[in-house]
Amino acid sequence: MLVSDRSNAFRLFTLKGSVLPRIAKNVAGCTVLAIAVTLTHGLLFSWKVTLTPVPFTLMGLALAIFLGFRNGAAYDRFWEARKLWGELIYRSRTLVRQQNWVRPAPHDDGAQTRRIARRTVAFAHALRCQLRGLDAAVAMRPWLDAEEHGQASAARSPSSALLQRSAQDFARWVREDRLPASLAAELDASLAGLGAVQAGCERLASTPIPFAYTLLCTGQPICTACCCPSAWWTPLA
Repeated sequence: MLVSDRSNAFRLFTLKGSVLPRIAKNVAGCTVLAIAVTLTHGLLFSWKVTLTPVPFTLMGLALAIFLGFRNGAAYDRFWEARKLWGELIYRSRTLVRQQNWVRPAPHDDGAQTRRIARRTVAFAHALRCQLRGLDAAVAMRPWLDAEEHGQASAARSPSSALLQRSAQDFARWVREDRLPASLAAELDASLAGLGAVQAGCERLASTPIPFAYTLLCTGQPICTACCCPSAWWTPLA
């Protein structure tokens, strides 16, 4: 999510996060045409072009309707992405807190809890990079050991690979009688929640705003992913 500086009196003219770069050519073309009409006084090859307000009224009404639908659809996507990212934070905190249920291995000294916590942070970074088309390996490197980082980086979906690794750890702890099966179900529910957040974010990222809402408003289709929480946003950073 992009948050502008409210103390900046010129924030209305900022280009970061603005639609202006996408429509700059269209605006420039309209400006040039308006200047040409003004200089020629509405004459085209000695023929006076007469326009009434009716075409502008009809087009303005259509644009207002489409723009209203587009703004509504865009805000719905933004708000859903924000809720998904909030759910990710909640599930991540819950998953780390649930590690207190696991009986630590001899001479563990809290390494088990730290490993799960750092893996959960790496999951959030991996998901962020996947949504933005960035290299997740770089973002995950500070949070994972060399072996786990290599496995996750080689996977088609690094975030899914990290969830799978946590599930394997939980299953091993159950076999070692370090985690009761009833409590293991609670941990698996937290992993399922993270997986649901991942699926929701991927759905938003791969589903553009309906073409009809963008055609008349900008002259070209624009896919606003989020989460992007992107540019998700930055909603996801």
